[in-house]
Amino acid sequence: MILSLILALGVSPTLTGNSSAASVLQETPREPQGSPLAIDGVEIPWAEFANWLVVVQGFNNLDSYVESYLIQREFDAAGLVVSTQEVHQHIVAEVEDRVSRAFDGNRQLWLDELQRLGQDESDFLAERTWEVRRMLVLEKLVQSRRVVSEEQVRLAWEDEYGPGGRQMFVSRILLRVRAGVQATGTTRDESQELGRKAQQETLARAQELFERMQREGEFGRYVPEFSEDIQTRKKGGILPDAVIPEDWPGLDFDALVKLEIGGLLPPFLSSGGYNLFQLDRVEVTPLETVQAQVRTRLEQASADQMEITTLLSSLRESANIELLDEVRRSATTENTRFSRPVAIVDGKPLLRSDFARWLVSSRGQPLARGFAQQRWAQQRAIALGLEPTELMIEQRVQKELDNQIQAFFGGDREKWANDLLKKGRDISATMYQAKLRTHNNLRAEALMLRERVITEEMIRREWEERYGADGRAPDIRFILRNIPDPEPGQLETNEDLAKYIAEQSAEAKSFLAQLGERVADGEDFGALARTYSEDPKTRDLGGRGAGRFELHTWPEGIQEALRALKVGQVSVPLELSNQFFLFELAELVHVPLDSVREELRKELMTRPPSAVEVSAFINESTRSMVVEVLPEMVK
Repeated sequence: MILSLILALGVSPTLTGNSSAASVLQETPREPQGSPLAIDGVEIPWAEFANWLVVVQGFNNLDSYVESYLIQREFDAAGLVVSTQEVHQHIVAEVEDRVSRAFDGNRQLWLDELQRLGQDESDFLAERTWEVRRMLVLEKLVQSRRVVSEEQVRLAWEDEYGPGGRQMFVSRILLRVRAGVQATGTTRDESQELGRKAQQETLARAQELFERMQREGEFGRYVPEFSEDIQTRKKGGILPDAVIPEDWPGLDFDALVKLEIGGLLPPFLSSGGYNLFQLDRVEVTPLETVQAQVRTRLEQASADQMEITTLLSSLRESANIELLDEVRRSATTENTRFSRPVAIVDGKPLLRSDFARWLVSSRGQPLARGFAQQRWAQQRAIALGLEPTELMIEQRVQKELDNQIQAFFGGDREKWANDLLKKGRDISATMYQAKLRTHNNLRAEALMLRERVITEEMIRREWEERYGADGRAPDIRFILRNIPDPEPGQLETNEDLAKYIAEQSAEAKSFLAQLGERVADGEDFGALARTYSEDPKTRDLGGRGAGRFELHTWPEGIQEALRALKVGQVSVPLELSNQFFLFELAELVHVPLDSVREELRKELMTRPPSAVEVSAFINESTRSMVVEVLPEMVK
């Protein structure tokens, strides 16, 4: 079953040797025949899916594509080959191992797990085929470049055949150290003393047994009576494998080497007790007799991560790589742009067509459903006249970016830009990706809002969340203090700025705290607001806004502090984005549901849905959609 599916899917190189040899000026390369996927039985043109992947995944994957090209170029130059059969054998072994270890050999349970993950066996094979082939390519390439030194051969020989090629086989008697059951309330020092005493007593017994066997011999006769090693006791204490010094802390291996056959080693503490060894036999394997085999094993050993990292670094360092801006260009049915280069490596253009093939085969399968969902949303939005404009996208991107910069960088755009650079990202790439994401989000939001139904229960719940079960809204007044702008040239370093903000913040909080004390002593909050508040919209109104105070629009931390106030009570100074507030709960105003019902209905109807709500809407709307991955996906 697995072999037939792999053969049907096909296994081809990540890039063929001639895939990027065409001139930039050539005619558009011929698209692959067939479709990579079908949606509800309708096959999707390869170019449509491929160019979608270039747009949404191209920027993040262009570097990986170039790396794959470098790997394949080196692989081809070395005359290496990875066959379909090799890929097949590896996947079969991988599946059999997982079924054996994780599902007790029950293959159906593995298939059931795939189904829970939204996959079937063919999906799994399509995904693993590309990954396994890449792994085998890297492994063969590492092996072809690997140089095994004489010292590595010697170390591997000793690791396999023992120090100096001597393998020591022994029989063992184990006397465990048992401290016994400790009474309740035993202190740590008392427990340690009991352990030391048990150890001394066990050593004394082991020493006595050692001396007895030295006098009388016949090691095997004492094993059934004294040894507490269950696995070897019935076999006369014989250990099946040669002694590896690292496995036996406390063992004097040099002393073991010096023993005659049948000689005894004095008791030593290791593996939970005192051990007595009898040397049964020694196998000596001279290096020259196995040197060729050891070298071959080292040369053919699986590549470790360090070797792979070193290989990739050397390939990159030896190449002249230029990544182009082509991946940001959207294609059309009339102009697929497949003949355009996305990168130039050592003077050779890597074409969009080859990049698209690589993306489809390596990234397409797990993204197929996402493509189908975006395609559904786009077609539906266009049909209903809900497709967002460029201006709408730009405005949303800027709004979200401003909020992010304000929340995480104190409104400092330069700090935000520097943070991107530290993470290896540039502003233009970030904005490009933000526009793609926002375009999809706005489209989905518009579809969701069109179908949104506001019920009376939703209105009442919103009313209660804002005004409480009895509909009483807080009438809040506040005094605002800002951090003043520094004088020109006053701050020269980031340290100066941080110190200035800290000092001014402390001063603003102290000032507001003093105003709070004055209110507590009987002064009018409104009069103080008119005198000291730095908010022009509320200052002349005594700290009140022109309309009702909208508690729900403030951050959760401030909402919580204000809900805790009693009528006439003043809050402690509260900070919000380097602004400082002193609040007073003047009174509670009754707001009947009928007076705000339509206002709440309108707001609920137009409130932008959260990302979670949008995702749930798209998933539910496309739940019955059947997305089928076809063999062309991995060719």
